[in-house]
Amino acid sequence: MEGWKSGRLEGGRREACWLRSVAMGFLFLAGSEWCDAANESGLWELWELHIEYEEDHERVVAACRTFEGKNSEDPLLPVVHGLEAWHEFRREQPARALRLLKPYSSSGEGWVHRGSEILANAWVTRLQRDRIVEALQHYYRVEIRYPKRLEELAAHSAVPKALHPTETDRWGTRWDYRLVGFDGTPGFLDQRYVLESIHLRGTSDYKKALEVSIEESMRLVPVQVSDGGEAKVVRFENTDPGGGNEVVALSPGGEAHGVYLAFVGEHLIVICDRLHWAVFRGPGRDGRK
Repeated sequence: MEGWKSGRLEGGRREACWLRSVAMGFLFLAGSEWCDAANESGLWELWELHIEYEEDHERVVAACRTFEGKNSEDPLLPVVHGLEAWHEFRREQPARALRLLKPYSSSGEGWVHRGSEILANAWVTRLQRDRIVEALQHYYRVEIRYPKRLEELAAHSAVPKALHPTETDRWGTRWDYRLVGFDGTPGFLDQRYVLESIHLRGTSDYKKALEVSIEESMRLVPVQVSDGGEAKVVRFENTDPGGGNEVVALSPGGEAHGVYLAFVGEHLIVICDRLHWAVFRGPGRDGRK
């Protein structure tokens, strides 16, 4: 069983499989029906479309809206909204994307909602950072330098009030802003800066984050599901080159290496990081069909 497919689109189809080496661990539970509580088959079809037509944003957005129209109370709907929002971001419609994510920007019930909250906070933080970057450019055009502290932006006449920075990111954590200068060039400390959320670090930049593929960001791949009493336990393989073949066990609501386990159904496993949702056809219970 293949995981999701990767590689560049050629003739509207993908030709390579991501992490084909772990595909053997995926056992489709043939002969049983999809879970009644959640439209797992519908989500899987949507996921395949999302991967197959990654750059056809209009097509995938339309499919997401069709899913919602037929499954308005589905517990997996937050995942669908997240996929739709990603395509809206990619087609430069951030306002539409934020409307989709807004219901999940605060705490709610359920592990899937929690995953959506993680993603919503991450993308809102990136857009907040974009506004601060714009404010920094207004400041620089007048002063020919960057400020020592972000608080200086709100006090400067060249910075429009609409661009006055938030003191914290969506997690309530102060921005990591500092002047770093240029390597090997002393005396130019105020000509270069770093601005990050400590929760996002290298993926704090909105435009750069949109270019990060699922393959690049996701470091855990499910290889086995077993019953752990009240909750199912999913064993993940760490695919990071420095991971040392580490195996991580998570129950729904658990998180490791920046990957959050949101859903374990009869057929699907759904995880997210602070960039993407990812949907897998689940491995068999204890490795069995």
